[in-house]
Order: sequence, then C-alpha cells, then structure tokens
Amino acid sequence: MYAPVCTVLEQPIPPCRLLCIQARRGCEDLMNKFGFQWPENLDCNKFPTEGLCVGENRTDVPPESDVSSPKDGEFAVCRIFISS
Repeated sequence: MYAPVCTVLEQPIPPCRLLCIQARRGCEDLMNKFGFQWPENLDCNKFPTEGLCVGENRTDVPPESDVSSPKDGEFAVCRIFISS
C-alpha cells in the first residue's frame, strides 16, 4: 500500500480499492494489538475500482465487511514499518 509501482508515468499508480480492503482485513487487527490505528490516508473508499490501479481492478467491489478473511491454511501478509 505504501510503495508505489515503479513506472515511467508522471504520477504514481494508486492501489485498487479491493487491494486496500484486503490489506486492511489482513493487517488492521494486528496493528490494533500494538496500539496503531488504520491510517486515515489509506481510506479504501478513496481508491479506484476502475481505471489504472495496482491489484485486481473490479467494478463489483464488495463492501469491506464482505471481503473474506484468510481461511485456514491461507496466510494474510501484513508488514508494519514503524518509524520514529
């Protein structure tokens, strides 16, 4: 979510909304356990569901509550970088 894809374009390519939702579902609980809140600048509603974006570009993006959590045997990857 924080590292844009390297391109020759003048503007960075934003993440697709579904990628943001999946990242939030996989990371937010862990972040909360350590006293961190999901960053306001990563409000998934501001990311596109169509056009050029990183991740799966879908126009039928479900609400955040409908995006499934990892199932048994699947891993949610969450990397938290804390800077002081």
